[in-house]
Amino acid sequence: MRTLLKLSFILLTFTFIGNTAASQESINSSNALDYVGQNVNICGALAQIKDFKKGIYLNIDRDYPNQTITFVIWDNNLERIEKEWGSFRSLKSKTVCASGKVNTYKGKPRISINSSYDFTVK
Repeated sequence: MRTLLKLSFILLTFTFIGNTAASQESINSSNALDYVGQNVNICGALAQIKDFKKGIYLNIDRDYPNQTITFVIWDNNLERIEKEWGSFRSLKSKTVCASGKVNTYKGKPRISINSSYDFTVK
């Protein structure tokens, strides 16, 4: 019985490590739709920063409505994230990455950035 418990623990540990590593893989923004429903790290060129009533949109690779993916930062997270990275307007044309679950809105992929850990600049 102890051997079975140890084996189960080892298998669960490797499964967790495998899932965590997969979520850290960097995906090119042009492939974002292939990862809907998955937690990934997606990177692309910041083309447009657009304010909206509840936050900002970071449109990747091209301006709206032709963006490959949108990174969304809601107002309640914006100040904390900008403390870490500064103004997003200064990052225009740079390669940026967002980690999180890919979902869609009106057929376009997007990731909500909830903390400074979910966002990086290359």
